[in-house]
Amino acid sequence: MNVSRAFPAFSVGFGCAYLASMFYHPMFTLFTYLPRTGGWLLGGPGGQELGRSAPGMYWYSWLTTGLIAGIVCGGVALAIPEDMRKKVWSGWVWVVPVALTLVLTYIERTWFGYK
Repeated sequence: MNVSRAFPAFSVGFGCAYLASMFYHPMFTLFTYLPRTGGWLLGGPGGQELGRSAPGMYWYSWLTTGLIAGIVCGGVALAIPEDMRKKVWSGWVWVVPVALTLVLTYIERTWFGYK
């Protein structure tokens, strides 16, 4: 068992889950941080019971979702036998992040002045 083969799978899993949780954040939000009150909520938007007067932060939830998915993908990569792993094209380690970057740029195009 070579632990270094789990890192590319972790990276791909983390990136895909992070982007999915960011894009679909009301559905994939594990928790919300309310910076003005210092409170934490399980799940997505809400928090009127805490007297929320500012929007919540979801970034910590996106990171946690990506971390969980990355650990699962890394564990699966370690569990796959060596001969089966050699059948998977190693270029996915580069194709997936480039594709995720393009999708993220499209999603956040308003930051670049496009609508």
